[in-house]
Amino acid sequence: MGRPPLPQGKAKANQMGVRFTPEVTETLEFTAPVLGKTPVEIVREATQRYIDQFWVFSKWNPDELHNKKVMASINGALLECELFARGPHRGKIAITVAYEENTGAGSFTQHRFNLTQQQADQLVLSPKGSGVPYLLTAALSTRPKA
Repeated sequence: MGRPPLPQGKAKANQMGVRFTPEVTETLEFTAPVLGKTPVEIVREATQRYIDQFWVFSKWNPDELHNKKVMASINGALLECELFARGPHRGKIAITVAYEENTGAGSFTQHRFNLTQQQADQLVLSPKGSGVPYLLTAALSTRPKA
């Protein structure tokens, strides 16, 4: 006899259906025994690691940052960007820096950077009179890493 069922909405875990290509499925099934894990454990751990990198501890709360302007060095140019903040979630917040790049002929591309913990630690108040409330001293790049 197992434990009694939990009340509605209080499940210990939730299930999500995810579809993989045959190639990914084959790779997961081949890799799992090598790692001593099941394919489900690999997917669960990889998903958690991916999500965790975007939730950071910050001296700021989301209301202080959300929809505020920030000066950020992107590809070597100091640009005025917009901050978006979500949370708190388990004591952490998610911070995104966004800007639009004019790609010519009236076209624009929006770039978004989800800040890592190291980058979020470099978000400071701008000097008085700078016109924007925040300055990100970490350099960001839209270029692929070498």
